[in-house]
Amino acid sequence: MLPSKLPPLSPCSVSPSLAEKVMRLKQAKAEAEAEIAAYKAQREAQFQVFSKEVRRCATWEPHAHPPLTLHPPPPCPQRMGDSAGYSSNLAKNTEAELAQISTDVSKNKQKVIAMLLKSVTTVA
Repeated sequence: MLPSKLPPLSPCSVSPSLAEKVMRLKQAKAEAEAEIAAYKAQREAQFQVFSKEVRRCATWEPHAHPPLTLHPPPPCPQRMGDSAGYSSNLAKNTEAELAQISTDVSKNKQKVIAMLLKSVTTVA
């Protein structure tokens, strides 16, 4: 049967390996906290850059500039949701790939047909 209350451990009764383990855990915790703080600082800096870009793009008012003067909007980052450029680029790339596939098919069509006929008609 276990006693209801254990006597407190004195510093002398704690084994040296346990003390080293506790020290290593404290050191690992401190290192992890330092890594977390550095990561948070990096992400905060990225967020500040992004929010500055968003504010710059959001504050441009086209109606504030008369139509006869040339005041284009400030360039906004691609991450602002401008999918028109991305879509057109994707469409161009897709068309180029399809044209390449079509060229390859027409170039190798006769070779493949000949190989298929040879393998079907050859008796092993």
